[in-house]
Amino acid sequence: MTSPSGWPEHPVHVWTCAVTGPPDGYLRVLSADELDVAERRVGDRAEYVAAHVLLRTALSWWVPRVPPRAWAFVRSPLGRPEIAEPRAYRWLRFNISHTGGLVACVLAAGTDCGIDVETVRRRTDTDALARRVLSSGEYAGFAGLPDGVRAHRFLQHWVLKEAYAKARGLGLRLPFDACGFLLGPGPLRAELPDAPQPWRFQQWRPTPWHVAALALRGGQGRQPQPVHHGAPPTGAGSSSPRSVRIAETTGGGADLR
Repeated sequence: MTSPSGWPEHPVHVWTCAVTGPPDGYLRVLSADELDVAERRVGDRAEYVAAHVLLRTALSWWVPRVPPRAWAFVRSPLGRPEIAEPRAYRWLRFNISHTGGLVACVLAAGTDCGIDVETVRRRTDTDALARRVLSSGEYAGFAGLPDGVRAHRFLQHWVLKEAYAKARGLGLRLPFDACGFLLGPGPLRAELPDAPQPWRFQQWRPTPWHVAALALRGGQGRQPQPVHHGAPPTGAGSSSPRSVRIAETTGGGADLR
């Protein structure tokens, strides 16, 4: 797909941004519905607000003629958020995620995409969850790890599954134990229920306290290389790419390097 002059050259962009409080001016950016939801949030209000402001500013970074507040969204029959207005840009795909102290957004040109971020500081019974959501192959590797490593390994699996489910538009309707990501040692491998589809995955640590994953549905020809940014978009082309250490997977069921 060729973008008009002035639009981003690359088809996939990712932002991961730290959150210390609601962004300045968010009352002028969010819709009335988003503000209403924000008022009811307990514990993660700042992250919710920041994630939705990030999405709107990222869309307007891509299409500068549309102000951030002018975007309107609708949910697909399975609940995936998509662009409703302006109708001319319904081909844009996006996804957001937020967790304690961090928000993330992916924006793609006509490519199904999903992103997930989690904090390593969250206290959960990972051993019990692992029995329910890991595939048999994943659990075999997980169970053999030392106690101090299992919690982090579980989060690595979880964010990949979340990103994949969100990219497919299924969310938690996808049985998480039906998809597997074998994380080493050696090349990463994915075992997916729609293995013929050319999926691409990335996983990285945006901060020492967070784990992130990205899922992209591929197509014919060369797979797009996502551009990562470490600051909120402020204008077309103004956000500089960040350097992140990424573990990448491509394809479905083949070696994932």
